[in-house]
Amino acid sequence: DLRGLRALVWLSQPEAMPLFDEFARQYVTELDFARERASLAAMHAALTPRFSSTVAVPAVDDERCSARILTMSFLPGEPLERSVRAALEAAGVDASRAGLRKFLEATDPAADAPVGASGRAPLARESRARAALERLVGMDALLWAYDL
Repeated sequence: DLRGLRALVWLSQPEAMPLFDEFARQYVTELDFARERASLAAMHAALTPRFSSTVAVPAVDDERCSARILTMSFLPGEPLERSVRAALEAAGVDASRAGLRKFLEATDPAADAPVGASGRAPLARESRARAALERLVGMDALLWAYDL
């Protein structure tokens, strides 16, 4: 359980506790299937009428859902993550896990000093890309890039 993992992280790498705490919050949120079900239904209802020609959002299959199971319609096609990675690569961002970590660390608005090969402050475009990536994956993009 998360309490046991938290204790292990605290004992082995106490400096990683803030990262673990964010992971734990996201983990608990992702396992709240009633909340996820409501969010998915709301996203489907909001996006499908206007954007169905460009974006597909699965519909909730209410008959097959329970407190422990979230079931949605199957959507054939390219996964959104693959499309996002392709768009990032087209914009000149290395979309590998290591490349995304480097990009996200370099564009971290909370960083004390500019980071990057050129030594310049992050571009507004890069900061917007980071924010869009965070909205897309629903969590701090750095956690996503580290696959936590």
